[in-house]
Parts: sequence; C-alpha cells; structure tokens
Amino acid sequence: MPEPTSDGGPAEGEIARFEQAGEQPFTPSGRPAPPSPRRAAIAWLVIGLVVLTMIVANTMLGEEGKPGDESPVEQVVFNVQGRYLVGTMHSVGGLPGTDAFASQFERQLPDLNIGAVEQRLGAAVLTAEIIGPARAAELLNELAAEINQHDPDLSTIQQQVLESVYELYLADPGQPLASEAANPAERAGRLDDAARDRLAEQLGWLGRLAVHPEGGPDEAARAELIQSAQRVFWVVISGVTLVGLLAVAGLVGLIICTVLFAMKKQRMHFHPADGSRQVLYVETFAIWLVLFVAMQLVLAVVGGGLAMAAVAFFASLIALAWPVVAGVDWATIRKDAGMTLGRRPWLEPLAGLAAYAMTLPIVGIGLLAMFVLAWFASMMAGQPEPLAPSGGPAHPIVAEFANADWQAFAMLLFVGAVAAPIVEEIVFRGVLYQHLRSATRHWTLLGSIVCSTAVNTFVFAAVHPQGIVAIPLLMSLAVGFTLVREWRGTVIPAIVMHAFSNGLILTLLFVVLNV
Repeated sequence: MPEPTSDGGPAEGEIARFEQAGEQPFTPSGRPAPPSPRRAAIAWLVIGLVVLTMIVANTMLGEEGKPGDESPVEQVVFNVQGRYLVGTMHSVGGLPGTDAFASQFERQLPDLNIGAVEQRLGAAVLTAEIIGPARAAELLNELAAEINQHDPDLSTIQQQVLESVYELYLADPGQPLASEAANPAERAGRLDDAARDRLAEQLGWLGRLAVHPEGGPDEAARAELIQSAQRVFWVVISGVTLVGLLAVAGLVGLIICTVLFAMKKQRMHFHPADGSRQVLYVETFAIWLVLFVAMQLVLAVVGGGLAMAAVAFFASLIALAWPVVAGVDWATIRKDAGMTLGRRPWLEPLAGLAAYAMTLPIVGIGLLAMFVLAWFASMMAGQPEPLAPSGGPAHPIVAEFANADWQAFAMLLFVGAVAAPIVEEIVFRGVLYQHLRSATRHWTLLGSIVCSTAVNTFVFAAVHPQGIVAIPLLMSLAVGFTLVREWRGTVIPAIVMHAFSNGLILTLLFVVLNV
C-alpha cells in the first residue's frame, strides 16, 4: 500500500505512477482504485491463447499417428480390455468357443481389430482365445494384405513380433496370404526365449497369453494368466457396482438438495470478493497458467520424473504472491480463494464425499456427451489411416502404470490424488471462480453461478491432456467441484472430492494392471 501524506492522502509519487499508466490512482476516500478493465482483458487474452494452444496440442497428440507407429497408452488400454473379455468368458461366459459368447465377441471385433500393428496382433490373439485359431488366421491374413498394400515403416522389433504371431497361428508363416490356420498349442514350444520376451514386451498380457495357449506345454503359466483375467473381471465388476451404488445414492441426494435449496432450507455460502480485487485474481490465474505450462514443458525436455512433477505442481502456487505484491493482505486472499477451514471444519470433507456421489449422475450426462462428440469427430475425420494408432481420450499417465511397482504407484497416487487436487482446486475453484463470480456479482445469482461455472469448468477441462473429445466428461466432473465450492464457501470439499475421484480411478487402474 502507498504511504499516505500528512493529510491522509496518497503520496505524490504514487499518484504520478498511476497517472503515467493511464489509470485513476485512488478513489476519493484515498484507497487504491480497482485495476483498469484493460488489465482484465489482457489477462483473459493470455488465458485464451494458452487454452487454445493446449487444445490444439492435445488434439494433435491424441490424433492418429502414421502407419507403423506404436501407442503405449492404447496398448495398455487394449490389454485391459482383453483381460476383461477373457476373464468374463472364463467367469460367466462358459467354456472357450461357446457360441453365445463367441457370437457376441464377433460383433465387437470390428471395433477391436483396428489401430496400430500391436493392437491388430493383440486382436488376433484375443480372437484365437475366444473364437478359435482359424478366425485368428483370417485376421492375420487380412493384416498381412494391408501391410503389403500400405508398406508401413515397421521397426525391427515389430517385424520380429509379427513373424512370431504368424508362426503361432498360420500353417505356413512364410506365405501368410496363402496359408491356413495352425495349431498354436503345437507351435508355442517352437518359439525361443527371445521371441517370447519380445511378445510379452510388445503385446503385454496378450503376448504372454499367445505363448501359453490352451493345450500348450506350460499349463501352469496359462492357468495363472486365466486367473489374472478373472481377477480383472471381478475388480471391474466391483468397481462398476460401487460407482453405480454411489450414483443412485447421489441422485437421491441431488434431488433432496435441490428441493432444500428451492425451499430456502439450505443456502450457498460463497461470498464474491470486492470488485477492486477481481482483476487481480484473473491476473493471478493467468500467471499461474503460464507458469504451470512452462514448468511442464521444462520437465518434458529435461525429465525429472514424478517427484519433480509434484514439486512443479506446488511451486506453481507462487503465482498467489501477485495479489500480495499488489497490496492485498494474505488473510483476505485466503478468504477470497476459499483457503479456509470452513464454517464446520469437521463437516467439509464429508460434504466433499457427498458431493462426489451427487456429481456422478451429472458425469453420466458428460459421458454420453463425450461418446456423441467422439462419434461426430470420427464422422468428420472419415476413415482412419490403416495400421496407424487410432487415438482416443486417454490420459498419458496410463502408460506409467504398465510396469509400475508399489513405490511407483505411491508416487503416481501422490501426484494424481494429492498434488493435482490441492493445486488445481485452489487456482480453478479458488482464484478463477472468485474472479468470475466477482465480475458477475451484479447479475442474478443463478446467472452468475451458471456463467461462472461454465467458463471455469471449460478452462479446467481444456487444459487437461485427454484431448477435445474428453472435454464434456471433464467439465461434468468439474461442475461438481465448482458447485460444492459455491455451496460450502471453502475449497476443502472440492479438494477432497477431486482427490477421491482421482484416487479411485488410479487405484482401480493399478489393481487391474497388477492383479
């Protein structure tokens, strides 16, 4: 704050500094005047440019690659699908090759037998397990024809894996287009250890399943693979059941809360900040966004692993120093950003868990919107390029789980379920939402909340790396984070809710990949 003169007014030097910047320095009372609207416009221009850049970058990263490219994230996701399908067949679908399950799988096959060479080979292995080796040989013949037609730039390892799968399922692997199905149980023993290791490394669990077919030489190894698939099936069923029960309870709670708010038996506890501070908060968010993206780019270049990623998350909060530099005391900033314990500190974490359940019905709508957007995007894109990764709304962190041990999982959990929720809720639901609600505080309450929530959740979803297709799903989840901030006034419930959501997803993913 500027030093006052002896008569209580502002110092002459401070007046000159503001006047040179083209701003009215002080109100008649002698207090600093609100920052000019031009500064808010500049901050939003910076935010818009960064968001647009990240949308374009994430969309390009999520697009199909060139024929022959590998996609570790897609391969992890496809292995989970494969294990689930095999686990379903052996748990509730009857014996391998039964007509009902095989027919159902055949209908799914066009959506599975796409993408990179590794996924196409995995689809053949899966088909051999569920339908039979003859159908797998047909798929491999189709793959060989496409490879001959498009001549993708396959690596040496990809060529070797391709030959190993041909060896397992084709009667004459030297001439795949003219061959018939082989008996993989007889062929499995012919592969040397190096070929087996390559299959496991490139195709994951499906590669191990390929070298341990039914009737093969190592029944114990096959039994363990089938049991692991069954465990995946039951983990997925348990997770879906848990989320389903929470969604039903959340829908009931959402209806009750809506009625209570309509009857004025419950009220919102969010308080918009004084208009003089709202520009400072959008500037703070713009600084944080630029700083955070810059840190992520540096980490991508120099490395540093998950530990440095966690440090970068918390270090980015140095942006909160901006309003302090501008003369706002820290206690006011904490209150405005919701960094308080709330009216009932013991109740706020429970409110977060309840809000998570009540958000699940909204997430269901977001999931439906994501599927519609994905369908529309695929229609606009036309036919995918053969033998190229198909892309999709998956977080890059999925690839980190492929070979993660308990220590790596603990670090992933800390970054995803501790660092990210704390930092993101402070800056998005704390700082940015405060700016939006303060800027629209003269609107109707409903209009201010709806507009502020829409902008806040879109920016939040757009800067995530899952790509444009996932924006509706991420926005629907962020609606819950935002409304619980409006309801409780503090960001603690939103942090708890965000942490629980991320932690549940990460834990299920780790368990599915490691059971």
